[in-house]
Amino acid sequence: MAAALERLGFTVLKKFDLDRLEMEDILDQFSDQARAAEVALVFYAGHGVQVDGRQLPVAGGCQPGAGADLRRLILLDDVLKEASQASRPGW
Repeated sequence: MAAALERLGFTVLKKFDLDRLEMEDILDQFSDQARAAEVALVFYAGHGVQVDGRQLPVAGGCQPGAGADLRRLILLDDVLKEASQASRPGW
């Protein structure tokens, strides 16, 4: 997927097995680049959970089981909000 997007002219931020802090860092980088972009696209291939209709990508090392503190997860809505900073967001 990364190679295909690069061939289309996208700048790709490709990371693997990120923990929560690393996910926040890459989201900050994405946000900075999205503001200057015509189009911002998010492709996430990883685990996630849905709670009360909210989508939450799961960081490496996190085990969101019964009783887990879901406030420690990143909301997909927050990622899409960052993507919307582009002049023509795409997702």
